[in-house]
Order: sequence, then structure tokens, then C-alpha cells
Amino acid sequence: MAKFTVKYTCEIILFIYLILFFWVKEPYEEWDRVIETDGKAYYGYLTAIFIYQDLDFNFVEYYEDKYYPSDRSVFKEFRVPYKGDVVNRGFSGLAVLFLPFFLIAHLLTLLFGFEPDGYSIIYQYTMGLATLFYLWLGCKFLIALLKKFSQNDVLVSFVVFTIAVGTNIIYYAIVESTMAHIYSFAVITGFFYFTLKAIEEKKVKWYALLSASYCLAIIIRPTNATFLLMILFLAGSFKNLKTEFLIFVQNRKAVIFSIVTIVTILSIPVILWYLQT
Repeated sequence: MAKFTVKYTCEIILFIYLILFFWVKEPYEEWDRVIETDGKAYYGYLTAIFIYQDLDFNFVEYYEDKYYPSDRSVFKEFRVPYKGDVVNRGFSGLAVLFLPFFLIAHLLTLLFGFEPDGYSIIYQYTMGLATLFYLWLGCKFLIALLKKFSQNDVLVSFVVFTIAVGTNIIYYAIVESTMAHIYSFAVITGFFYFTLKAIEEKKVKWYALLSASYCLAIIIRPTNATFLLMILFLAGSFKNLKTEFLIFVQNRKAVIFSIVTIVTILSIPVILWYLQT
């Protein structure tokens, strides 16, 4: 039993959160939707592009009136006037991570005959499950990362389980699950893991993945950029960090793939701002 628990720690965490989600959350109630608060801004990019073709976000009143309380108690105004145009104040990183689940929700909504407007019940449940997927992924990265520093699998599993159920992760996974917190957790732990793999193996794919995860973290929430300072602790010293950097810049293929990845991802919010204005 102990070996099973240690081996499947992340899956046990996911199972616990699935139970909590279906027990506590009530997405069918207008006051307890999954897509709420700042999540409406992040998610709004997807519905604006794929459903309404409206980057002025004129559809906000439609979904607020149809799916949320009439007293506007959970209304979220994320539109900012700018020189006669309208700009979404939310960053677009979560929209990128939402995208596969949004497309699945849209397909299921069409198949089962629900309103394909981006906010009906299947979209609400799917976005909640998306958050739990990224929680599971973040835990997988964290276990893989901690195993680089400890051979005690029981201790590693205990630490990850404690973080998953004993911190405010539980709030942002269930109550306000379309906020940036769980998604930042996943991509930042992924970045640390990919960085260690790049240091160990010097393979192009790890440099590209660490570049992708870092840039995703930035376009989710720009203040996430500060965690780059943690690379020093992963490298062990300034000398090791300098050595690893020199190895990287001498790998032309790794540099090219990393630059392409960085430019591609960081251009997403820039392009969206341009289209909005």
C-alpha cells in the first residue's frame, strides 16, 4: 500500500481534488460558475477570437445577463478604454493553456446540443477540470524535481502531498480555479525541472522547453519573471551558472530553437494588443 501511495501520489492528489470539485463546486448555479473573477478576462480572449470574432468584447453583457447573477455581484469588468478602442486588461497566457480544453468543451457542446456560446455548462465544468489537470501536471513536475535532490521517495511524496493539500492551492484549484495561481505553479515547476534536465543532458529539447515554460509564465503574469533568479540555486554557484551558459551559447541549434520559442510565445500578447487597438 505504501509503495502504491508513493508511486501514484499525483494521481491520488488528482482524485482527491476531483471529489472536492464535484462535491463543493456548483457550476450550474449562476453565483458559483467556474469562469469567474479574473478568469473572465483570461478566458475572454478565446471566446472573442473563436466564437464572437469581437476583440472589443461587446459580448460581455450577453454572458453576464444570461449566466451570472442579475445583481452583478460577480460581474468582472476587464475592458479598458484606450484611444477609442477597448483593451482586455488581462494577460493572455492562461488563454494559451485553456485552449485545448476550450476546444474540447466547444466540440462536446456542439455534440450534445448545448448553447455553443463559450459560457454554457460544459464550458464551465471543462475549465474546472482543466485547472485540476494543470495541478496534477505541476505535482508531476515537482516530484520529478525533488527526486533530483533526494533519494527518499516517501519524503518526496509527503512534501508534494503536503503542498498540494495544505496550502492555498486548495482554494485556487476549487473556488477560483480560473485565476493564474495553479497555472503558474505548473509552468514554474516545469521550468525548474526542464532547467535541471538541460544542465544534466545539454539536449536541445530541454532548452526549448525551459524557454517555453519561462515565457508562458511571463505572459500568464509578468511578475513571474523574477523566478529566473532561482536558476543560481539549481546551478549551484555563479561559476557553474557561467559554465552552463557558455555551453548553451556554443550549441547553435539550442540557441536557435530557444530564440524561436521565446519570440513566438512573447509575441502572443503583443499581437493581441495590436489587434485590439
